[in-house]
Amino acid sequence: MIGNLLGVLGKISKSISGISDLAPVAQRVVKVLRNSFNADACSIYEYNAEREELIMTATDGLNPKSVNKVALKPGDGVVGCCFKLRTIINIKSPDSHPGFKYIRSTGEEKFSSMLAVPLLSSGRKIGVLVIQRCEKVEFPHEAVTLARNLAPQLANLIISSGLINDLNRRSSAKATKRRGSFKLEGIPVNPGVVYGTAIKYKVRDVFADLDNSACSDVEAELKLLERAIAMTRENTLEFEKRALTMLSEADASIFNAHLLFLEDKMVMDSIRKEIIDNFHTVEFSTNLVYHRFEKKFLQLDDNTFKERLIDFKDVMRRLIESAQMIRKKPKRNNIKKADSRKQILVANELMPSDLLRMSIDKVVGIVCETGGMTSHVAILAKAFEIPALLGVKGVMCKVANDDKLVVDAHSGKLYINPDAKLAGQFESVINGHDEDFCNIGKTLTADGVRIKLKANISLLCETPLVKKYAADGIGLYRSEFMFMLRDYLPDEDIQMDIFSKIFASVEGAVTVRVLDAGADKQINCLNIPRMVNPALGPRGTRLLLEHPEFLHAHLRAILRAGQNGRLNILFPMISSLQEICAVKLLLGDVVRGLRSDKLEFCNDYRIGVMLEVPSVYVSLDRFLEEVDFISIGTNDLLQYMYAVDRLYYEEEFINFNLEPGFLRVLGEIAAKVNAADGKFLTVCGEIVSNPLAAPILIGAGISAMSLPPRLIPLIREVIAHFSMAECQEFFRRAIAMEFPNEVVDMMRQAMVDRGVEKTAALLVTA
Repeated sequence: MIGNLLGVLGKISKSISGISDLAPVAQRVVKVLRNSFNADACSIYEYNAEREELIMTATDGLNPKSVNKVALKPGDGVVGCCFKLRTIINIKSPDSHPGFKYIRSTGEEKFSSMLAVPLLSSGRKIGVLVIQRCEKVEFPHEAVTLARNLAPQLANLIISSGLINDLNRRSSAKATKRRGSFKLEGIPVNPGVVYGTAIKYKVRDVFADLDNSACSDVEAELKLLERAIAMTRENTLEFEKRALTMLSEADASIFNAHLLFLEDKMVMDSIRKEIIDNFHTVEFSTNLVYHRFEKKFLQLDDNTFKERLIDFKDVMRRLIESAQMIRKKPKRNNIKKADSRKQILVANELMPSDLLRMSIDKVVGIVCETGGMTSHVAILAKAFEIPALLGVKGVMCKVANDDKLVVDAHSGKLYINPDAKLAGQFESVINGHDEDFCNIGKTLTADGVRIKLKANISLLCETPLVKKYAADGIGLYRSEFMFMLRDYLPDEDIQMDIFSKIFASVEGAVTVRVLDAGADKQINCLNIPRMVNPALGPRGTRLLLEHPEFLHAHLRAILRAGQNGRLNILFPMISSLQEICAVKLLLGDVVRGLRSDKLEFCNDYRIGVMLEVPSVYVSLDRFLEEVDFISIGTNDLLQYMYAVDRLYYEEEFINFNLEPGFLRVLGEIAAKVNAADGKFLTVCGEIVSNPLAAPILIGAGISAMSLPPRLIPLIREVIAHFSMAECQEFFRRAIAMEFPNEVVDMMRQAMVDRGVEKTAALLVTA
């Protein structure tokens, strides 16, 4: 065997003599190995830490076009399992492996046996060597031993070639002095514009870093497990306490699942069984159990369970870290100590505990490759008042540490190494320095006409912003967040406590939108049925009417909380008169019940509907007989009127708001509501955050708008430069145009003429 090993190494050395670049080195190596193992194919997968993927860097026998294109996540497919578990996999019929993943482009269907060997160097995982044969038989013991002995040499060869390439890249970077400017896009979850230095946060993969080590004393290992469980439970409670100080809506339930996992008998007994039966350490036993349950989670059809996987991963990770801490082997995460620079945290994913345990004093922005509006990271970003972009595809491989970033969490843009001109464009509000626009006071047109700018909020922790930016009360409190953060339906008293804090924290009227669930707002604890077209299924008021007991308690909580304030109750996604009549009847029952129970509640509330579907627009005269106010939800109204999916056509949707026909509809709605005695109108949606639209909306007869509080100063600044007569003229001209881009061009020029183009550009970027 030694002779065979030296012979193969000699052939490799001869074939790569004088080559430093990794690509030809790897390609020559696989050719030598294919011949040495008398195989039909040989491939090398190299782990790319930036992308967190195994990438095929060379092959001899598979489709050569797959090189640098086929990528697998650790644990994905036989190759990913080999890498993740640091285990040699020698198998005939690879498709029988539980982790098998067929990749059509490689042409691997003709191979019936596989030998996958992890490439390790000093415990560090470098990649995977894959050898395949057409014959349906396992590789012999001698071949496996030879491959195992070759693996460290190949790993070191890859490292050496990679270092040379890295030095070449660094030299090239030094010569060019700076990386070029470019732009990425994501989902803005907390408005603001910030500038800072990229700090890439990569959570150490404790699962991947574990060795298959055995314990010498089972009893001692079981005791260590109990201590680790206790330590993990203790730090979970600490996170919960910290979360409670910031998120009343959450009831810190982000961490309730963690405690439940720690108490789960099946999970913990599985870890104990691995220790007792197989003499594995606590860490490796936890690793095995995590991957076992991970596979079960992913196989379930119910998305609720799949979404809980990140919580399960978080608690299992911290259990491993607790065990390592007890063994006095703590490994520090790779987040740098805070320096004097303003930092923008860039990550693939952030778990709730990551944000709650790190020092974020210098963090001014967050950018994540994963996540969305309702993710825990989005909610915590709001609590920390940090502008954030989530779902930024490719950010981890495209952004480097120390890159200069502008996070525009108004328009959803991330600018990497912006040039001086672009940076200057954002200068006035960079890093939250928007006090110059906080001309605290009433919002007035240039000729003194009063316009109300109300605040949209989702969390109690946002209420200080209502006062800071002089909002005219709360135009939309999205009650759904308290439900998104829970795995159970909060009862009447819990809801009332949260609603009461909202009323106690602000002056002016508060419009509470009753729970708006369904479609893109999934509430786990409601068990909403999956639909082929969820936008047309149970959602909003229609869904609530299917759960009358819940709606009854929900309305009781809102009315009781509103006793010391000015309450507007807003019903979402109303589509027919029958629905509004039904909720009014139920509301009457609620009022009678509160009186019977001798409970104090708000007697002078007003009720309204969100005008989000064309049917309400068509029957608006009749609806105005039933309600006190109308709130136009422009996002959904535009979507249903023009049959355009605003999530799919996100980029086009921005300017679609200024479609002349749609503006004409808004004007007609405003005219009818304004003509009705004692009724009032509010508009919310993305159009209100568009400074180009503000003068047109005012000209259409809309005098109250609701938007994110941080945007109020900017919209107020724009409004102050237009008189009412000018707004009416812009509306008249806009509805006479044919295409939205004509309206955009007209309003851009109007901003230039009034010297507010920079302010407008902060919210409408190219």
